[in-house]
Amino acid sequence: MTLQTIRKVFGAYDVRGVVGREIDETFAARLGQAYGAFVCPGRKGLFLLGHDARPVSPELADAFACGLTRSGHDVACIGLASTPLVNWYGARSEYDGSATVTASHLSAEYTGFKLSGREAVPLSSEYGLQEIATNMLRPDPIDKELIQGSVQRLNVLDQYVDHLRQFLKPARPLKIAVDAGNGAAGPELKALFAGVFEIELVSFGMVADGDQLARPSNPLDKGALNRLSEAVVAQQCAFGVAFDGDADRAIFVDEKGLMVPTDGIIALIAARLLEQTPGGTVLYDLRCNRSIPEAVYASGGKPARTRVGHTFIRADMLKHQAIFAGELSGHYYYADLYGSDNAVRTAIELINLVTAEQQSLSGMISQYLRYPTSGEINLKVTDAKHVLKQLEEAFLEGDRDHLDGLSVDYKDWWFNARPSATEQVLRITAGATEPDLLERQVKRLLAVIQSFN
Repeated sequence: MTLQTIRKVFGAYDVRGVVGREIDETFAARLGQAYGAFVCPGRKGLFLLGHDARPVSPELADAFACGLTRSGHDVACIGLASTPLVNWYGARSEYDGSATVTASHLSAEYTGFKLSGREAVPLSSEYGLQEIATNMLRPDPIDKELIQGSVQRLNVLDQYVDHLRQFLKPARPLKIAVDAGNGAAGPELKALFAGVFEIELVSFGMVADGDQLARPSNPLDKGALNRLSEAVVAQQCAFGVAFDGDADRAIFVDEKGLMVPTDGIIALIAARLLEQTPGGTVLYDLRCNRSIPEAVYASGGKPARTRVGHTFIRADMLKHQAIFAGELSGHYYYADLYGSDNAVRTAIELINLVTAEQQSLSGMISQYLRYPTSGEINLKVTDAKHVLKQLEEAFLEGDRDHLDGLSVDYKDWWFNARPSATEQVLRITAGATEPDLLERQVKRLLAVIQSFN
């Protein structure tokens, strides 16, 4: 295990690497040991552990558990589980820490780990991950003969499903399409809707098996929504939803089979939740368009921008005592689920919303889609800091902030530029009040960046 490998696999929010070449069972065991030493220094801890549906995940979970137990910690293993399930049960049952073996939405050759402390607060490069990486490089070999901690096997799926079902309140029968992507969402969806006769499912990808992937694990990848969209139209479903590999992201298509922009889903759910909690705070990541704060204000709530990434959003959920948060990539966070992101809960909210109204999802969402946006544009750059500095000087007439990269706000258009945490890439998002204006300003923006890159 080298310093170069450690630096490569430890990211801003989690640990991810190529199976076998960068992450294997030896790595997993050392990671478990280093993680336990950080979360519970000098004392015995109790940890929760789950894994996704990738074929390699059970073996890596066992190795990770060995790293913890051989350092004197106890581990409760729940087997196949979504990251939201691990977060919920870890926080609910007051574990010292919880971990999921998953590479989330990455392709099959990758694996990884999402690590949290108490109350399922995620570790990040700003808190925990760098210390754990340093611990892994220390010459402290695991004694294979000394097993001080214990491993307990638990099945908590029924408890989790029972908890989620209390939020499911359809006002009328509904047919929807779901694509679990052969990931961790499948077993949870089957259990959730078993016996719920008001909801008819057109489902596929429900078998949790990473060897059977019929589409990319990332529902935002090209072509990933094709099967779902076709099924929604052919079967006349009210909407469709696709999940990523560890079920912490949900992407929706409307009754026409068209992808619904995440900004619209965030605004729609925020308005509903503010009916239940008047005056609450709603967070949205700074790439989102203006429809979200406008919807929150109109519903009597308090909007607040946040940085991109679940570790920052979770921290801001606690700081602002927010009731809900949304991220452009399809993460949705709920205060009543310990501030964690939960894709299945989001599908439940859409069911409740659509069954409570007489109009279609596209009709409900249209009021929140009045601002055209660029989507995320990724540009390779050699020096992101230099480009950002030059960008700021080129757009001095706009209101600027540096919450995450550079955001510049004009009366009729806006943009955010932020460097990638893992690549030499600058990520650009822009929006405007009119499509023609957006097109002109994006061209201008890209030209300015090219001139300084």
